[in-house]
Amino acid sequence: MSKNKTAVKSDTDLGAILGFLSIRIWLALRAIVTGLEKFSGTRTSDVAVTIDGAVNDYGLTGSASQKVYG
Repeated sequence: MSKNKTAVKSDTDLGAILGFLSIRIWLALRAIVTGLEKFSGTRTSDVAVTIDGAVNDYGLTGSASQKVYG
């Protein structure tokens, strides 16, 4: 009977270890991404608006911004 208890205990220890490691890895990746976001900036560009595939005659421009990293 003591053999069964030790087998069950080792399974729960393995699950706890895997759960702990997965949380640690997720938190590490989250910290790395947060650190990278610190160095991000935005770049805006004005693009001429096209109407039916041709540049318009009214001087309309559209503003587009994208995230860039320095």
